Amino acid sequence: MTNHKLAWIQVLRGAAAIFVLLFHVRPYFDATAILAPFSLVFNYGFAGVDIFFVLSGFVVYQSSLRANCVRDFVWNRLARVYAGYWPVFLLFVMIPILRKGLGDVDLLTLVRSFLLLTPDLKESLVPTAWSLTFELWFYVWVAVGMIFFRASLRYYAALLLFLTLWNFYFMMFDRERVFQGEQPLRCLFTGLGIEFLMGVFIAAAHMELRKFRVNYPVLMVVVFCIGLATYTAGTLTYWFDRLEFIRFATFGVFGVCVVLFFLSLDAQKIKAPALLVTLGDASYGLYLIHPFLLDLGGKLYFKLHLSGVAAAVYVITMLLAILAISVVW
Repeated sequence: MTNHKLAWIQVLRGAAAIFVLLFHVRPYFDATAILAPFSLVFNYGFAGVDIFFVLSGFVVYQSSLRANCVRDFVWNRLARVYAGYWPVFLLFVMIPILRKGLGDVDLLTLVRSFLLLTPDLKESLVPTAWSLTFELWFYVWVAVGMIFFRASLRYYAALLLFLTLWNFYFMMFDRERVFQGEQPLRCLFTGLGIEFLMGVFIAAAHMELRKFRVNYPVLMVVVFCIGLATYTAGTLTYWFDRLEFIRFATFGVFGVCVVLFFLSLDAQKIKAPALLVTLGDASYGLYLIHPFLLDLGGKLYFKLHLSGVAAAVYVITMLLAILAISVVW
């Protein structure tokens, strides 16, 4: 059930998933003359993932405070992740493999993908699931905090400082290993975790701000300006895909600002459109299944040899169909 007090956060989930969808739809825009000029707009739609990491920290920290014990917390989080992931894996990965055989897929890759143990986009059999591997490690951080530090914010602050120094060191002094994806203990100490931890602090601040009067319109203007500046800065570098510390400093900060902006909408009790909330509820399914649906729709697109208005109508219809299927899913 949607928490209507945070309906705009649900809307943001949907927006982040659509960001990623539009990022992946660029090849079809590029192949369609009428839509090609708009392709550049979606070049940085991957920033939706950064928004998801911040949102995850926000939601998971609150979940840890509500949990009766660590076991309940871990069980609930794993159930939410795998219950949504395994049906997608079964339908789009296992059924085709059972029909056609393993092909180029080795058994180890299959098992790693099934259990979400591969953060490498190239190895993941569900293309967007790489981020879920990092999510599982973030849950480990929270569980450790619950067991040994009573979910103290000092623990999260120390972890944030450590991650910042760790990733800054490798960025400055061992950049080649980072570019090759060989940064030591990358899964456990990923720079993307800084985005998750920022979500934790937003959640803690959000609970405290209820006690104070906040000028939300001013806050919205400030975070909008900072978000726009950091997003723009991110578009000026191509290091975001390898240097996760740079990615946090640009698109990660943008994600923080977007979350704060949407929380401000909720705080002012501005009603979120029901359709957008519905898309937000479907965001997890949309995030996971859209690469497969795009692949199917794209094969038909190129097979039909469409052009002009017909090609543009097909691509837009394909996008709307993916959104509709995600809602039903």
